[in-house]
Amino acid sequence: MSNIGEKLREARRAAGLSQKQMADLTDMTNVTYSSYETGSRAIPLSKLVDILKILNVSADWVLGLTETKEVEKAPAELTGQTLSIQAADDSCAPLINQGDMVAYIPKEAKDGEMVCAVASGRPVFGRLIGDLIVPANPAFPVIREYALLGPAYHVIKKVQ
Repeated sequence: MSNIGEKLREARRAAGLSQKQMADLTDMTNVTYSSYETGSRAIPLSKLVDILKILNVSADWVLGLTETKEVEKAPAELTGQTLSIQAADDSCAPLINQGDMVAYIPKEAKDGEMVCAVASGRPVFGRLIGDLIVPANPAFPVIREYALLGPAYHVIKKVQ
C-alpha cells in the first residue's frame, strides 16, 4: 500500500507538474513540498486540500480508501450556483431524514422532480406533481402552498 507522499508524487507526475511548480501553486517552498512527498514532514490539512484540488485527485484515493483516483465531476447543469437546506422533519423518509442536508439548484423544476421548497417557514421536500408537492412519507400531507427553491439533486446524510 502506498503512503500519502507516494500518491501525491504519482498524481503530480501524471499531471505533468514538477515539484517546483507544485510548490509555487501551493505557496510554499520547493523543500517543503518535497518533504511532503518523501514523508519527512506531515502535511497540514489546509495544504493537503490545496494540493488535492490542483491535482484533481480524491482524498479517499490519497488515503488508500478507494481505487478511484480522480474527483468526480459534477454534471454540466450543476456547475453553476447550488445551495443546500437542512431537513426539519421526516416528510421524505427514508430518502431524506430530519437533519439531512439537501443540495438543490435554484431554478424552475419540472413535473415529477424531487424538489426543495419552503412552506409555513419550514423547509419541505417532495415530488412536484402539477402544483402540489407530495412528500415521500405518506404520514405527511400534500403541500399546496409553498415557495419553490428548486430541484433537489443530492442528499448529505446527517452524521449520527
